[in-house]
Amino acid sequence: MSFVSPTSILATGRIGSHLEGHRGMLKTLAAAQRSQSLVVDAGGMFGPTGYNRLGRGEVERLILAQLYDLVLPAGPGFSHYLNDPALLEKCVCTNLTRPDGSDLVRPSATARVAGMQTVVLGVIGREAFDAIPAADRGQAVWHPPAQVIHRHARRAHGSRRTEVIVLSYCKAQETTDIAWACRGVVSALVSALDHPGPGTTSSLEGVTVVSAGANAAGYSQLRPLGARWEAVTHPFPSDARGRPPARLADLHLRIDVMTDALKAEDRRRSAVRAHP
Repeated sequence: MSFVSPTSILATGRIGSHLEGHRGMLKTLAAAQRSQSLVVDAGGMFGPTGYNRLGRGEVERLILAQLYDLVLPAGPGFSHYLNDPALLEKCVCTNLTRPDGSDLVRPSATARVAGMQTVVLGVIGREAFDAIPAADRGQAVWHPPAQVIHRHARRAHGSRRTEVIVLSYCKAQETTDIAWACRGVVSALVSALDHPGPGTTSSLEGVTVVSAGANAAGYSQLRPLGARWEAVTHPFPSDARGRPPARLADLHLRIDVMTDALKAEDRRRSAVRAHP
């Protein structure tokens, strides 16, 4: 897979099927693609909301397939990533293999971001892996993230300077431990928050650690700035200026239909509670 000279990285994580603010979110993702950002997701697109229940994850799969360049297959709905060819092509995960040691999905992807040779890896935490239903993860084998990051980073660096970006679907402490263990090897670590809230940015021994707002609250933007990576978090707007691209019309319509159905369900429940 090749990417057309991205100038920055736009990252999300743990959207969790929260599609209420879809107009601003989808327009922002589409605009990022048009402006040559590498659009990535650090896992957790699917979640236990009414939208996922009604649509069975179809809209979330379309969003990932149409608006993202790379995705970490992690969190609820793990089987969607492996069973949908359009998603599988975009998946990157470094620390899951088959029992024979072969790659479960592509372990890394390479792009030139703002002129810098950049390798994107993806890792899943132990607890997050154990939470995947056994029937969904099949015979996938988990490996400690820091170990595989070091191994793949050594291959990536070779004889030329290469930036290593890691997508992490891990608990907060796991993410901190990975950043500490991989200082000097990893340039930036994009974390999928494990709790609702605004995005965060920090630096740990030269490793930029950034997380976007969970539950579709926001996104992160990263770009190389000298010897480090600059990271900024933004909330998704409720909407964005201009007419949505034609390719978003079907997604907006599907979500609007589900929104109306969910509101109707709420009205029926309220009526039952009021007149038992």
